[in-house]
Amino acid sequence: MNILFICTDNYTRSVIAELCMKDYLRKKNNISVHVGSAGIRANSDISKYSSIHFDIMNEMGIDTSAFKRT
Repeated sequence: MNILFICTDNYTRSVIAELCMKDYLRKKNNISVHVGSAGIRANSDISKYSSIHFDIMNEMGIDTSAFKRT
């Protein structure tokens, strides 16, 4: 199964959903589901956005290091 989370800028909502779902599936040892995220304007200016959601996920032990906007 493949799951793709989509939002406008692929920097907040879809990323949080993707990385949290991947972490959950990893903890459940489920390798049959592939998860990704994308944005309809993934090349927009995100400088006004906070990256606090990445900090929170890292504090929860969720690896965000491989994330790239798509």
